[in-house]
Amino acid sequence: MKKQFIVIFITLVILLSLVIFPLTVFAPKQNIEIYAGVVPHHLLASDIILNFFKNLRMDESDVIVLISPDHFYQCNSKGVDFITTDSANFKGFQIERTLIQGIANNFSVLESSILLSLDHGIVDILLFLKLNFPHVKLVPVIISRGLTFEKAKQFTETLFTLSKAKTTVIASVDFSHNLEEEIAKLHDERSIRVFLNFEEEGFSNIDVDSPQALFIARYFAKSKGADSFTVIGKGNSNNYLKEKQPQTTSYFSALLGKGLRETLTKKTTETFIFTGDIMLDRGVNKLMQEFGFDYPFEKIKKTLSSIGYVVGNLEGPILYNKKPYIKNSLNFSFDKKTAIALTSTHFNILSLANNHTDNSGAKGLNETREILKTHSITPIGDPLYFNDKFTYKVNDTVFLAFNFTYFFDNTAIKTVQRVRETQKDAFIIVFVHWGEEYTPISSSYVRTIAHQIIDAGGDVIIGSHPHVVQEVELYHSKERGEDSLIFYSLGNFVFDQYFSKETQTGLAVGLIKDKDYQEFTLIPIDLTNSQPKLMEEKEKTLFLKELAKRSSAQIKSEIEKGVIKLPTFKH
Repeated sequence: MKKQFIVIFITLVILLSLVIFPLTVFAPKQNIEIYAGVVPHHLLASDIILNFFKNLRMDESDVIVLISPDHFYQCNSKGVDFITTDSANFKGFQIERTLIQGIANNFSVLESSILLSLDHGIVDILLFLKLNFPHVKLVPVIISRGLTFEKAKQFTETLFTLSKAKTTVIASVDFSHNLEEEIAKLHDERSIRVFLNFEEEGFSNIDVDSPQALFIARYFAKSKGADSFTVIGKGNSNNYLKEKQPQTTSYFSALLGKGLRETLTKKTTETFIFTGDIMLDRGVNKLMQEFGFDYPFEKIKKTLSSIGYVVGNLEGPILYNKKPYIKNSLNFSFDKKTAIALTSTHFNILSLANNHTDNSGAKGLNETREILKTHSITPIGDPLYFNDKFTYKVNDTVFLAFNFTYFFDNTAIKTVQRVRETQKDAFIIVFVHWGEEYTPISSSYVRTIAHQIIDAGGDVIIGSHPHVVQEVELYHSKERGEDSLIFYSLGNFVFDQYFSKETQTGLAVGLIKDKDYQEFTLIPIDLTNSQPKLMEEKEKTLFLKELAKRSSAQIKSEIEKGVIKLPTFKH
């Protein structure tokens, strides 16, 4: 308790000093209206929280609906949708009882000031609110973690209907937790885009501590006709610490309304994670039979969540009736339950362009496509054909996949060329299965093909098949005047090749694609016991140094740091 008082005292001292030098992110305007906002509740980000309230515009008669995540699962334990106060006055604020009663008439609500006082998502924010708007009316709410988005929508509509005074909805929400900084950035980019664009279906897969609270704030602003926003602050816990920590908490704060700095036009930033070979038979199947079909993905699932497109190479067919594995065979088949595991691990695109997806013939390949589609995974490519029949286009991104382990056919180059000619503004990602197994550097033959693919119109190449990580090349296409990255092999992602360190080491690649830039994040993977997980920091540093040595000299320092940034080419 003493420690808590010290933290609060120090925080108040900081706040009072900041009040003397108020921060604003836009010049005062008479025509500004604010309907909603999002603010962190982690006290490390006190400057962001203070600046949020410095830019909020409230009168004494106005109402703030403050919504917090249920940090301690109190709603779950009590079996309710919301917890709010049972008092007319809470922490010195007058409570808008009429609005609370209206909510209670429509939802399962527990009114308990004691339980409400336990959650820092409420009480920490009230410290800042008191400094700036001590006389506004308040509706403090803890929201259940299990609340459906349909109920969240109904709750917002209830607020909209019952609110008589000017009402502002504030989501007290922190963004990604306990992730490496670079991966957190991948998650945050998509979470912010989903929030600002109000992509209703996307809220169920964003990395924040209450997607429902964020949904309600954004939907309320939309219902009020918000047409603009202002970002108050964006960062993570390492921005405030003297000693950088391996894992961070992210912060994002914004106001939404009318007359603000930026127009609420559709944000087009996309996020991707690409992985290497996924083989779910033989030794991996034995492990899944013993520990469950989610076993291979248990340690990597969080990393792959909250990403727009998670793409891998599926090294075998998924069948309705799996065939028994024959010892010493290279003929694989996967249980249909693996599709459920892949979906729950957030894979939504898988390449079938390799030398194993046809192990059960055309029938098995067709079953694989059917099963994947049933589980919301898009199959791309084919083991034998090089046309664009199995291409996938979403928004302005095109996914192509080719298998060159049987033979190379120039039809693939012509396919890339045709896609580029017909879709000039597309971002074309090409997956290629090729090369010599277990070699850390690609052959000159493979590099020639890679350059032809880029010259024909590909924007980035993701390679597989060698079962080890190969070099990264920065290739400048003279024909197109463009720099592109070629990842010759990402190595294994899930496999049972335990005979070397190299086959138990993989590389995943994250990508943030914006209209002006591409930012690639290199994610080294440890595959011990067929369970991919993020490499420890020391091992990761050594891995990236070794990868940089055999990759393009121009990007050596970027590879060592784990982030490569390129401009997005204007086709």
